[in-house]
Amino acid sequence: MSNIIDQFYLDDITSSAVSNNNIFGAVICVESGDGSLSLISGAGNLTADQPFFIASVTKLYVTAVLLKLRTENQLQLEDKISRYLSDDILHQLHVFRGVDYSKEITIKHLMSNTSGIPDYFSTNTVSELTAGKDQKWGFDKTITHAKRKKPKFVPGKKAKYSDTNYQLLGKIIEIITGKDINTVFKEHIFNELNLVKTFI
Repeated sequence: MSNIIDQFYLDDITSSAVSNNNIFGAVICVESGDGSLSLISGAGNLTADQPFFIASVTKLYVTAVLLKLRTENQLQLEDKISRYLSDDILHQLHVFRGVDYSKEITIKHLMSNTSGIPDYFSTNTVSELTAGKDQKWGFDKTITHAKRKKPKFVPGKKAKYSDTNYQLLGKIIEIITGKDINTVFKEHIFNELNLVKTFI
């Protein structure tokens, strides 16, 4: 196989990706050694210049901002989230076998998905969204749904993926910076990397 990827080859790979019954659209980008974009291809219900959801890739943005705030000594990963979040938010957020661990959870627990806080984005929610019932999910709704679920373990004892963790981290970023997460992302990531078509 040749080491050279041309547009024809990339288009063929992208088209093949959407032949899978579970993939409806794909965009593939190829960067040159200096990081500049050299080739891009889209197929299915996506074109190369069409906006698309990056979904959980957003967690990398949240993590990058948190680590930057850490280098600026605005937080420590070992800080308990109770230092930043109100009692209303924390009230019965993590009650496991009758013990409330809500105020014992650290930023590191949230970042590493070891908090034990249940994922608000459950099967019911996914079913509604895939059935076409679009809906807004604000922070309050997220926390309400998470509190209705039962944690599976004590913070720090296991790991389990939870979108709720990163919603809480986003709120902590807003509290520390005094700015909404969109503005924070613009200042710390979008503008820095010249991501002119990336937005919340």
